[in-house]
Amino acid sequence: MDARKHLIIIKGKDQTDSVASFQFHDGKCEVVYTSAPNKTYSFQSSNVEILPLKKKIDPAQVIVTANGQTISEIDELLDFGGYYRIIRNGKKDLSFRRGEVQFQQNCLTDGKNQEAFQYFKETAAAISLEVEGINILSMQYDKIKQVSEDTVLASYLAPQKEAKAPRMPEAVIYPFGLNQSQKLAVERALSSKISIIQGPPGTGKTQTILNIIANVVRSGKTVAVVSNNNSATHNVAEKLEKKNADFLTAFLGSLANKQKFLENQTGAYPNMSDWEMPTEERQQLDQETTALSQELNEMLNAKNRIAEIEQEFLQLNPEQHYFEEYYATYSDAPTESLDKLSTQKILALWMEFEQHAEHESRLGLLQKLSIMFRFNRSALKLFLRSPELVIPYLQSQFYSVKRRELEDEKAGTEPQAGTLRFRCQNGRAHTEVPTAVPSGAGNTVSLAEWQTAL
Repeated sequence: MDARKHLIIIKGKDQTDSVASFQFHDGKCEVVYTSAPNKTYSFQSSNVEILPLKKKIDPAQVIVTANGQTISEIDELLDFGGYYRIIRNGKKDLSFRRGEVQFQQNCLTDGKNQEAFQYFKETAAAISLEVEGINILSMQYDKIKQVSEDTVLASYLAPQKEAKAPRMPEAVIYPFGLNQSQKLAVERALSSKISIIQGPPGTGKTQTILNIIANVVRSGKTVAVVSNNNSATHNVAEKLEKKNADFLTAFLGSLANKQKFLENQTGAYPNMSDWEMPTEERQQLDQETTALSQELNEMLNAKNRIAEIEQEFLQLNPEQHYFEEYYATYSDAPTESLDKLSTQKILALWMEFEQHAEHESRLGLLQKLSIMFRFNRSALKLFLRSPELVIPYLQSQFYSVKRRELEDEKAGTEPQAGTLRFRCQNGRAHTEVPTAVPSGAGNTVSLAEWQTAL
């Protein structure tokens, strides 16, 4: 049977290559196999399907993934309706059910994308560094024949096309600790195709990379950690070794590194029998992790806000001190109460009074009513006083109300961060979060970026 024109499916399996001939009669299908040409096998007709070719698909136009594995070097791609048959030169033909195959558009079929890709290839060949006489980047470009529209490279080739961002896992773990900026960096890295994380030495970039690795591996994917120097990748590998996870890593790069890696393989791995857990238990753990992560985020936000309030106090204190010394010289200051107005209201009143004083106009009835409703009756009385007395008074009221607002906000925020207990370690601010750290993360979360005033 010509497998390019028909498929014969017997009991749900493609047996086209094994069948020499077949014949239907009386509700049966008589099949002769090439391996036993003198013997006939009888099947119920309902167990045998003969599928004609529906159409041919140009393999250069698409990227084919079957059961999660990408298939390359395809010569012919045949669509038989319920099945696809993949023909590769010099290799065994493959057949898959329709539901087992996914297609992605090859963006290199677009002329402009191909031109941009060719430019990248030529640039790599001209300027990329060589290692042991091999231009690795140029070699990798030469291997690329197809580029999925879902890849980062496709976004560079066609920047005008909206890129689909990856979906962040519902439960994100931080087994290597975190602070708020590191937590945000991990979340953005997991939900973005490209993420740039930068900071001076000692701010936790390696720690962030390790948390990203943990979440990617946990989702069943692999990670490549690359650097322009060996020390950076060695640092990551050493941190994983301390967590007894070095057996998951392969230190590659140069040929010498690969040989050393293979030579050091002992075949001894830790007992992972207790790593598996029932689906329901894992789902419950994911839900708890997500809830704890949200709770931790709220506490970190609260602590950060308290630090910001302390900084505002540091600015407010000297300003208010020197102003009050100056304002104490005023003998005929207004006494109208503006305690119930917020700082935003006082600033608005201040601006409106300055505009009124600049134009030297009298207030109309509608203006008076507007001021009374938007501020209060005491505010209206200020418009009868001179600007030289009212403006310093409004500034004094602003400082007093601002201090009260910050004190009230701090008092209301502190309970939200009440479970965070600060301690000093090596001269740096740390915190213990005994109830908010996912399993395996320990109980210390670095908070070096927070103000020492906390």
